[in-house]
Amino acid sequence: MGDVRSLKDVTKELDRVSSKYGNQTDRLVAIVQENDKLQAKIKKDLSASVVQQVLKDVLSSDKNMDFNLDKSELRRLKMNVSNIPGITFDKDNFERKIGNKDLSLDDIMAMFRNLKEDIPEEENIFHITPGKIVRRGLFG
Repeated sequence: MGDVRSLKDVTKELDRVSSKYGNQTDRLVAIVQENDKLQAKIKKDLSASVVQQVLKDVLSSDKNMDFNLDKSELRRLKMNVSNIPGITFDKDNFERKIGNKDLSLDDIMAMFRNLKEDIPEEENIFHITPGKIVRRGLFG
């Protein structure tokens, strides 16, 4: 009779522990899913911020306001976008894509598409690096 009672006690304890940790597991899964959603939103917001900054840099680099960037304006643009927090600017990929020509409005729009599309990493002009923002202390 003692063995049956002991077995019931052990079963009851196992049920209690299982119930307790089962709820925590469900909560942990929910937290991980919420974290994934937040990270996606942060990346989307950062992308939008970078697009705005690149547009601002393009417009400020276009000194004669003809929506074409000549070689001197391109040098200014490369310098400006190299200093945008939250991205790494790949000058080599930029120069490969642009070649030895002035930038037209179409070329500028292609740069924006580069920020929005998933293209192979080795072809990217802009690499989003949110860690740089945190290290620079821009979020607080």
